[in-house]
Amino acid sequence: MAAGDKIGLRTQPTLAEFWKDSDWTGIWTDVKIDPRSAQLGLWCLLAEEHGGLSIIGMRSGMIEVPALLGIRTLYLEEKHNQQAERMAKWIGKVPGFERQVVERPAGIKQQLYWRDESAKHYQPTTVSNHAALNGAHLTGMELGFAPVTGVGNPIVLRPAPVLRPPSRRRKAPPSPFHPTFMANTALPPPIDAANFQLAKTEFDKVVTWAKATPTPIGATTNVHGSVLGTVTRRPEPTPPTEGL
Repeated sequence: MAAGDKIGLRTQPTLAEFWKDSDWTGIWTDVKIDPRSAQLGLWCLLAEEHGGLSIIGMRSGMIEVPALLGIRTLYLEEKHNQQAERMAKWIGKVPGFERQVVERPAGIKQQLYWRDESAKHYQPTTVSNHAALNGAHLTGMELGFAPVTGVGNPIVLRPAPVLRPPSRRRKAPPSPFHPTFMANTALPPPIDAANFQLAKTEFDKVVTWAKATPTPIGATTNVHGSVLGTVTRRPEPTPPTEGL
């Protein structure tokens, strides 16, 4: 099951940006609670009522909270992370809190951020050398911003990975049209999607860890996390009757 922000993966069920779902927001119309606390409340409910629950994600400052709630947690951390020691202190002390080290993070935006942060080590270091070696496929890419707007809403800039067009020059004459789109040799070469995924050995370890999730209470199948549940709306208040 995908949970949290949208990551391009659709599962059934899904909790991706569930806090924007009308069924979810309808529950809290008459309750004063901040969205983050409401999200944590859902994790508490799942942990208390079903038990067999695991969370996998990048170390983010948020994934640690479910671990403190007693939820089995695996966080992925890129090799040579400069803050590794801080979170490693939790391992063995917070039950169910585990780490898996990966060569590079998965995802385009995540890798661009990782590469740029690693490059801030100006002198050749273990960190910068490792990122240069494992991020060679990112050459020519930068983390740009894409305008996002809705009807009647102001334009908002959100991070989006883009390729640096090789022919973007202010004073360069416009290039002639090519007979077909595919004949445009100025297009950057394609990048294998496998470069933005975890290595197979790393992914297999994640799958093995996930399969060790205890069977949830009330499980309806042998699939981990498959339980019977419904979202219940609060009943609408009955309007007063005139004359009484």
